[in-house]
Amino acid sequence: MTSKDSAQALRGKNRKTITLPNAGVDIVITKLNAGDFVEARGVLDIPADALIKKSEPEQRGIVTNALRDPVKLQQYVEFILSRGVMSPRVIVDRTAALADDEIYMSDLGKDRTYVIDQIVEFSGYGEKAEAVSTFRKKKTAKPVDA
Repeated sequence: MTSKDSAQALRGKNRKTITLPNAGVDIVITKLNAGDFVEARGVLDIPADALIKKSEPEQRGIVTNALRDPVKLQQYVEFILSRGVMSPRVIVDRTAALADDEIYMSDLGKDRTYVIDQIVEFSGYGEKAEAVSTFRKKKTAKPVDA
């Protein structure tokens, strides 16, 4: 197997094509690793030791409380989408010029929550992120796009 074949095989295991339920368009997502989620925790300003030796319900409560801040919630959404969507690339800055293979985060529209849920689930963190998803669905009645 050549290195090109190995790279394609590895990408294939870590990427998944999903169809957006509202737009009906296919996009490619990738698995995020634990390090990405640790970095996302930093976006939420959760100290590293805050989650150590805590039960899952306690951990969920800490994350849910952090997401009550709409600015932090927006930063978390931007982080997950910019890291987890491979094609088309998601660009947060609506003033940026777009390449042919890029979209603005707001272009996801009603499918944004679905995409985040799919990234988290595909990454293997679905159960741990259930509280985040539930909170996000309840608290974001209006869009948080810029």
